Amino acid sequence: MRSIYAIYFSPNKEKMKKFVDEREVIMQAYTKDKEVLDFGVWDTSDRFLHKIIANSAKNVIWVEIDEERAERLRKQGYTILQWDAEHINIWKQFDVIIAGDLIEHLNNPWLFLENVKKHLKKDWYFLFNTPNAYSINFVLRWLFCGWNVKQFPEHVTVFTDELLVNLLERYGIKTEKIVYFTHKENNIKSYILRLFSKISKRRNENMLFICKL
Repeated sequence: MRSIYAIYFSPNKEKMKKFVDEREVIMQAYTKDKEVLDFGVWDTSDRFLHKIIANSAKNVIWVEIDEERAERLRKQGYTILQWDAEHINIWKQFDVIIAGDLIEHLNNPWLFLENVKKHLKKDWYFLFNTPNAYSINFVLRWLFCGWNVKQFPEHVTVFTDELLVNLLERYGIKTEKIVYFTHKENNIKSYILRLFSKISKRRNENMLFICKL
């Protein structure tokens, strides 16, 4: 993954580094020795950072809606609750809530944010990432394919950074930082995406929101 052009601050506001080379640094800083709730843990490959969270946090509860995936994860040693992120009630509040590549899949993102507020301690952190509607990936596809652009079949919406900031504000969730990133893969598509993202960080394929209640 390419360097992320952003000044990054840890939860105690100490400046860490000018160029964050890995998302792992962010996840470790915010989850270290914390009580964490992680929504949508269907894939435990390194791309999705769930192993990083498991090794860093004091304790983690994972939520996965798919029964087959949940059972597979239990066999890997994860503490899984099989439920949907919009309606689950754990009767507990957490220091940090994580939702990686989830909000674009949900039937009702607004209901999900209400559930985040219910489960997050006051003045603590909500971290989530989602595809970026301003990414060069979407721009080039719209340019060459017109409006007939195929979307990932499980996605129901795509967000811009401004729309998400406005949506979060309506629910009393403050956006402290947006980190734009593109997965580094060994193919032409990934190379083109990373090349354009060097011109403008907002052309990166994904956005990681660091928010506070």
